[in-house]
Amino acid sequence: MSLGPYLRNVREQKGITLREIEARTNIRRDIIQTIERGDYHALPDSSHTKYLIRTYADALQLNSDDLFERYGDEIPIKEAVYKERKENKVDKDMLYLKKTIYTFLIVIGVLFVLWLVLLQVGGQGDYFSKSPVYDEVEVSPKEESDTFNVTLERVEDNTAFYTINTSNDINVTFKGDGSTVNMTDDNNNTYVNETINDETYLIQSDASELFIAVEDNDKLSIFVNDVELEDDEVQNDGTLFYHFTIERE
Repeated sequence: MSLGPYLRNVREQKGITLREIEARTNIRRDIIQTIERGDYHALPDSSHTKYLIRTYADALQLNSDDLFERYGDEIPIKEAVYKERKENKVDKDMLYLKKTIYTFLIVIGVLFVLWLVLLQVGGQGDYFSKSPVYDEVEVSPKEESDTFNVTLERVEDNTAFYTINTSNDINVTFKGDGSTVNMTDDNNNTYVNETINDETYLIQSDASELFIAVEDNDKLSIFVNDVELEDDEVQNDGTLFYHFTIERE
């Protein structure tokens, strides 16, 4: 008699029902019945067979070590179970890969046949002859329009932030009655750092930011390419600062 039926006979001889053995072992009834049939590979995880049998045997007050020694050949070994699982996984992966390759080759073959058919039909019916979709029209070069605008973005205390958008050179003109001006750009070019009256400065073409500081701003007007800056919202006490962001097209 194999191990599973032996355990069932012992349980029945002791008058223990499946419900009672389930309560003693905390093992589900269907798993107990699977063990009693000796169908260990049908367990949810056959690598736990030895643990389940030991728990069952203890509940029946049997010596589990004696059972393992007597019926050891029937119980799945963990290593064998893991090896079998690995082999099954490899087999499934290979089967999936083969199916994928076969499907891909079939699709390529069908597309190739369709391409040949279309070539044959097109050659007979001249369906693929080249014809102009539209008449050629001479396009005259578009005259480039000059772009320039200067926009006040915001004012923070005594600093005015402007954006200059231009496709031309930038000239900054100061008109007034003797104010101290400092003007630099982001390339460390200094255009002026002194008291001036009426002066015009050409800004370097590679400058992307321009910084101007003016003392006694009420005595001086600033023009960028003949556009006078509006600074009514700026606090005029002390030094007034201008920060220009230059966007070139």
